[in-house]
Amino acid sequence: MNWAPMAYSPRTGYFYATASDRPRAAIGAGLAVSPPIGARFSGTFTAIDSRTNKIVWQKKMPYSVGQGSGAMATASGLVFHGDPDGNLQAYNDKTGELFWQWQTGAGADAPAITYEIDGTQYVAIAAGGVSTQTTSANGDMIWAFSLKGSPGNRLHPFAAPPPPQSVVEVTGPIVKTNVVTLIDYSFTPNRITVPAGTKVIFTNTGKQFHNAASSDDGGWDTGMLGSGKSSAVTFNRPGTYSYACLPHSFMIGQIIVTGAAVESAPPIVVEKNITPAASPVQSMPNMPDMPNMPMPANNPH
Repeated sequence: MNWAPMAYSPRTGYFYATASDRPRAAIGAGLAVSPPIGARFSGTFTAIDSRTNKIVWQKKMPYSVGQGSGAMATASGLVFHGDPDGNLQAYNDKTGELFWQWQTGAGADAPAITYEIDGTQYVAIAAGGVSTQTTSANGDMIWAFSLKGSPGNRLHPFAAPPPPQSVVEVTGPIVKTNVVTLIDYSFTPNRITVPAGTKVIFTNTGKQFHNAASSDDGGWDTGMLGSGKSSAVTFNRPGTYSYACLPHSFMIGQIIVTGAAVESAPPIVVEKNITPAASPVQSMPNMPDMPNMPMPANNPH
């Protein structure tokens, strides 16, 4: 809850804070374990009494909201919060009852603000979405509201955007390549397919340290890669291999290995800190196109 801004109301003495409940990677015996496929994201919007440090009211949110709009309290007894599903909401500051909401048409993830012009108070919010963790719908809008409304009542709520992802799953097209780039903060492409015996090259082009580590305890790990560094992993058995970045567990990817097993080699071979130029991209043989669909969660690898 340290990303989104909190609010304090002298009227109630309450702090208002948003938080995320997100499955995270863990470390066991020095190995990375990624978020379980199928786990759900959620969040909370909470009023905390500053005098007792106890929760006064709390709203369970269907999305991860700890890195988004946060809260803004006003002297009128309302607390404003923007949701990643596009709704700007106003709550009763004492009871938490939803008083009003407006659909902005994109992720309402910016902090709400209030200002006054010529004696009229306005509440405004930018609806542009966010690309990190919550990945709400992008937009390019600024909404401003007052008690006077719009002239002729000509403005109306926009259509709701697609809701943000709330379940841990690997989605996106399956690409026939053996090169995965680690950027801040995703794998690209995040789903690839290769024949058994193929060396997959992982290269970090971001500014942060990243790695790619098996989702299964005791699995493979590229090791932590600084900017410009690479490691290689050779997969000698067919199957579906899921992985994640240990420092940024919302970064997840998938490798689908096809064809006959290479029985003469270990199942997985890791080469850390290689020079990419010494390991050219291998051309993929003709393979059937893979559908753009989620893979099943029951992954034995």
